[in-house]
Amino acid sequence: AEMKKLLLLSIPRVFSLVGLQLMYFVEGIIATALSPGNLTVLRYAQDVQSFPVGIIGVSVAISSFSVMSKLSLDGAFSSLHRFLRKKIDHLLLLLIPASFGMFLFSTPIVNLLLGGGEFSLQAIQDTAKVLQILSVGIPFMALVPLLMRVFFSFQDTIRPMIVTITAMVFNSILAIFLAHRFEVSGIAFAATFTAIFAVIILILMLRIRYVSGFSHILAFPSMLVYLLSSSLMSVVLKPLLSSFPFSDQTLPL
Repeated sequence: AEMKKLLLLSIPRVFSLVGLQLMYFVEGIIATALSPGNLTVLRYAQDVQSFPVGIIGVSVAISSFSVMSKLSLDGAFSSLHRFLRKKIDHLLLLLIPASFGMFLFSTPIVNLLLGGGEFSLQAIQDTAKVLQILSVGIPFMALVPLLMRVFFSFQDTIRPMIVTITAMVFNSILAIFLAHRFEVSGIAFAATFTAIFAVIILILMLRIRYVSGFSHILAFPSMLVYLLSSSLMSVVLKPLLSSFPFSDQTLPL
C-alpha cells in the first residue's frame, strides 16, 4: 500500500520535471530560429539569473519542507501559514535587493563572468539586456519551489503538475508571440511573466484547496519596504556604475 502511494505521488512529479525540461527545450527552439547567437545569449543570461534563485530560493524551499510536512500532517494550518509567510518574507528580503542589483549591474556582471576571447562586447551587451529582463522575475522564480513544496507537504503532487504544464503552455505561446517582436528579449519577457503567473496560480490554488488564509502569505507592507530600500540602494549605486570603467578595469569590478 505504501509503495503504491509512493508511485502515485511520484508519477505527477516526474511529469512536472518533464514539463520544465520541455519548456526550456521550446525556448531553445525559438531562440535558435532567431538570428545566430541568440541561444547562447539566452542560456548564459539564464545561468547567471539562476544563481540567486538556486542558492537562496531552492535552498530555503528544501530546508523548509520537513517543517511544513510536519505542520500539515498535524493539521496545524495556522502555524503552517505563519511559517510560510515568514519564509516568503525572508526570501523577499534577500531577493528583491538581488533583483535590483542584478538589473543595475548586469553589464559588469556578464563582463566579469563571460567577457573576453570570442565573447565580444556586443555579446556582453546582448546578454546583459536579457539578464536585466530576467532579473525582474528573480523573486517570483524563487517563490515557485517553496510554494510547490507546500502542496508536497499535503502529499499533493497533482496540482503542482497542473501548474507546471499550464505554465509551460503559457510560456511557449507567449515566447513565440514576443520573440517575433523583441527577438531573444521576448523569450526573457515570457519567462518573467510566466514566473509571475505561476506564483499567482499557486497561491490561488492553495487558498481554494486548503486554507483561505494562504491568500495572505505575502506581507505587502514588508514588500513595500524592501522595494523602497532597494530603490534607494540603486540610487546610491548608480553613480558608482558610471564612475568606474568596468569594461577596462578588473579591480573596481
